[in-house]
Amino acid sequence: MPVATIQWQERFESEVDAVVAAANVYNPYSIRHDQEFMGAILRCGGGYFYSAAAGVPGRDEITVKIGIPKGCDLTSFWHTHGDHEHQHKFFSATDVDLVRTQQKPLYLADYTGILKVLSPNDQTMGLIESRRYGLAMSPGSAVGKVVTRLEGVLRVATKMTPQREITELERQLVGSIQPVPDGLYLE
Repeated sequence: MPVATIQWQERFESEVDAVVAAANVYNPYSIRHDQEFMGAILRCGGGYFYSAAAGVPGRDEITVKIGIPKGCDLTSFWHTHGDHEHQHKFFSATDVDLVRTQQKPLYLADYTGILKVLSPNDQTMGLIESRRYGLAMSPGSAVGKVVTRLEGVLRVATKMTPQREITELERQLVGSIQPVPDGLYLE
């Protein structure tokens, strides 16, 4: 099981800033290669950081071990859903289960560039509502809430540019094991 690698190079002022930074790096790659990415947002020493791990290309799944260093708090999770499939704009029943089990919000960057968040008490869809959204037999999925700022709807990157191209080193780091001394791991 891959371990999410913590990005310590840049400190962010808020949880949402950290999510946007992670999504801007990994969402374009996720869309291009139909590969989910996931990580945690950690509050450490007054700043926010993100971790990241890669799922299996072409499969709508990701299993990851997330380390929480001593002195840091887990504030939320973030993830991508891959390519242009309609159901990738919604939180899956597995996503809902993670949010409810951990009692932490989960952000979703989708292929349209919209950033959504699902909170522990948000409603899920029943069979009729999931069919209305074109999800066929997917009860337990959720729409989530679009993340906004004063300027309006928050959008994240969807296309790879030279500035956003994931380097070979970053690809090797995603999913690599980095020990978290005196920390806690969530699976």
